[in-house]
Amino acid sequence: MLEDEVITIELKSLTSLTFGEATDEEIELLLNAHYNGEIDLANYWKVGDTRLVQLTNLSSSQVTYVDQKMTMVIIGFNHDDLKEKAGERTKAAVTIQCRETFQRKGFHGNNALNNYDNDFNWLKVPMRQWYNQNFVNAMPETFNKLIKTVNKKNLKYHTRTDEAPIISEDKAFLLSVPEVIGVSSASNYAGTETLLEGEQYEYYKTSSNRVKYINNNGNKTETVEWWLRSPSSRFYGDGYNWMEIFTNGVITYSESHYSLAHSPAFCL
Repeated sequence: MLEDEVITIELKSLTSLTFGEATDEEIELLLNAHYNGEIDLANYWKVGDTRLVQLTNLSSSQVTYVDQKMTMVIIGFNHDDLKEKAGERTKAAVTIQCRETFQRKGFHGNNALNNYDNDFNWLKVPMRQWYNQNFVNAMPETFNKLIKTVNKKNLKYHTRTDEAPIISEDKAFLLSVPEVIGVSSASNYAGTETLLEGEQYEYYKTSSNRVKYINNNGNKTETVEWWLRSPSSRFYGDGYNWMEIFTNGVITYSESHYSLAHSPAFCL
């Protein structure tokens, strides 16, 4: 039997496996086949599939979290732009997010910080470094090595929407307004901004999925407000307001030092 025939047989045996049922080795096999152009991963898994993942060594000098199990949920396929092509693919195979949230004060990782700089954007947020390093490294080895760096679109200013988006290279990231709710009619978020921060993930086309809960080792507890990476344009000249999702799943905004939750995403 030829080697490629063996691979085909192995892949066929995985067609009934969900994201949660597959072993680490099977996940790697499927992803390699996807990026080699042999399969489309979206034909094997589906949006909304979940997997319980153990996170270890979460704490850092910046943020203190206890090690915990987190339910990860698939929010989209072939959605995010890869920093570098993988084979002939320019899009990440799958985007995954923490279904529940960490609870942590302050969007910036500092509950005392009010930053009035109108040019204060996602690239300058200190917590972004924690997501891209500590959070990524806290995941199991297989996930850690398979995570793709993607290019995320971001607003450069809080108060201007006529600038081209700035690009961040992220292994882990918070979601933007349009990625969660699509086109926004919120008075503090101008419609033109939706052209600059990406498109809605399939998972969030179901509005009930926008309601998040605090994590309890893979289980849901009480509902919680959760941060987005989108700056608010509600108060012109003030750079300290950021968009968030309220406990009922509705878009709103808060000051950066408010105690809200975090639900990072990443791509494989």
